[in-house]
Amino acid sequence: MREDELLEYGIQQFEKEIYEEALEAFVLLHMRGYNQEEILKNIYSCYMEGNEGQFRETYGRCSIFKEIPYEECLLDFVPYKEGEYFIYDKLKRGFLGTFSLPEIEREKELNREFDDIAVELDWDWRLFKPALKWTGKHKLYAICHDKRRSVSFCKIPEMEKYFQKVFAFGDREEYRQYFHTNTSVFLPRFFWGNQDDKLALAHIWEEEHAYRLTPQGRNTENVVLSIGIPTHDRGNLALEKVVNLLTMCYDAEIEILVSKNGMALYQEEYRKIAAISDARLRYVDHNKELTADISWIKTVELSKGRFTLLVSDEDSVIIEALDHYLSMLLENPELIFVRAKTALQYSFITTKEMKKGIDAFSQVFLQNNYLSGAILRREAFMRLPFEKIKEEAKSNAYYISYTHEWWFCFLSFEGDCRLDGECLVAEGDSVREKQGEQYKKRGEDALSAGYDSDGGLQSYATYESRLEQFKGYIEFIHYIEGKGGENLAQKGVALAIKKTISLIKLAYFGFHYKTDEIMEVLDKFSRLCISAVEEFAFTAEEKESLLRILLHQIQNGGWEI
Repeated sequence: MREDELLEYGIQQFEKEIYEEALEAFVLLHMRGYNQEEILKNIYSCYMEGNEGQFRETYGRCSIFKEIPYEECLLDFVPYKEGEYFIYDKLKRGFLGTFSLPEIEREKELNREFDDIAVELDWDWRLFKPALKWTGKHKLYAICHDKRRSVSFCKIPEMEKYFQKVFAFGDREEYRQYFHTNTSVFLPRFFWGNQDDKLALAHIWEEEHAYRLTPQGRNTENVVLSIGIPTHDRGNLALEKVVNLLTMCYDAEIEILVSKNGMALYQEEYRKIAAISDARLRYVDHNKELTADISWIKTVELSKGRFTLLVSDEDSVIIEALDHYLSMLLENPELIFVRAKTALQYSFITTKEMKKGIDAFSQVFLQNNYLSGAILRREAFMRLPFEKIKEEAKSNAYYISYTHEWWFCFLSFEGDCRLDGECLVAEGDSVREKQGEQYKKRGEDALSAGYDSDGGLQSYATYESRLEQFKGYIEFIHYIEGKGGENLAQKGVALAIKKTISLIKLAYFGFHYKTDEIMEVLDKFSRLCISAVEEFAFTAEEKESLLRILLHQIQNGGWEI
């Protein structure tokens, strides 16, 4: 088609209000060099003037280079189809093709939950559509060598949501210096661009990450998660876990806190932990014997993170899962307690959100006997009245055996909780019995108390102890009955019945503990349950429901009688 025919076609399409085809014709004419000045004037008059105000307002809100005024932008964007624009370069006086927002939306999501992104470009954001798409959850750090062209994209109204999380730099040194100075800002660990640019960005990350592992480069202002390891006379295990954790790529986001008490075993290994030169690791030696509850409280109290993950020195944190948990905690800062999935004890967990009160209580009560994988919001946990609780519950067998479960139940009434189905902890073999033997060999009977009993079963896990703990469960339900809704007591008693039977079964089937006495034990337990049900103001239907649960649990226990 000749230029005059193409011009006539464009005018006709415009008059018919077929604006897209008209614009295509006008742009093609300009690219052919036909009467460019007049064609461009008409394009701006017909397509740009009505949108100029919106372009300016958008640019004012989301420009990634605040020092560059709107008038100095080198690119203009002519509205074309829905979410698409022709790009006009004012310096080169030519059109550079189109920019499509729908193409960004069609990009796949990044398969990383936490890591931020870094890119290096001249100016053309069309080459970085995946990186722009990922700004929904991630920050994007961009080195833009051609600042006046790259910032021009900030005019586009639909781009505002993407540029809200873009931080721009004029060159690599400015980018590097930003992270070297702002050591509380998380380093991006995902790089996008050509191979040379990605290698350069990775090199900067390596240098700055290494700096952040030094005392001079350490910043604890923005720690999301403290991995707290309360440890007692297990320096060999603690050292092994620390060495593994220090292979992770995180720095300002995380800390490892080893809270050590106990003066008897593996002291040389503890000294090796103390000598490790990595600023992410904090080692605290209390230089005395602490009870387990005080050790746990101290671990959280000393943490710098907004959240503290408690993990036994027997167990290993799955480093690959930290990406998920860091992201989840940042997105849910209001959570007060998280129970993470573990490889064994809590392998059944699927992700579930629980609102504070009866909903959270029903998932927390008697379901957190194992400490590893418990994540606590530090400031909320430290508000608990530990001394008051201890004084009021000092003779309660449930509190004595599972103090931390009381704390978690209290938290369930203070804020929202979560079960998370991403496996975070791999449990190791228990060394309790071996440790007890070591104490005995040293003649330290006081420390070995409770490490073993008949049949290798720990003293807190005997039938007798479980029945006393059940009484404690019921006392606890009375203790907090006024905190929740009308169904709290009924749900609590039902959970107590199921939990006690499961623990009796563990002793019976797992350790073959006093198997000839099981019928007598079940009879005692039944009497305790009937008495407990009568203590509450249950309706006849509620009592009947609870006793049916008891009967079902006993009849379907699989006892080999």
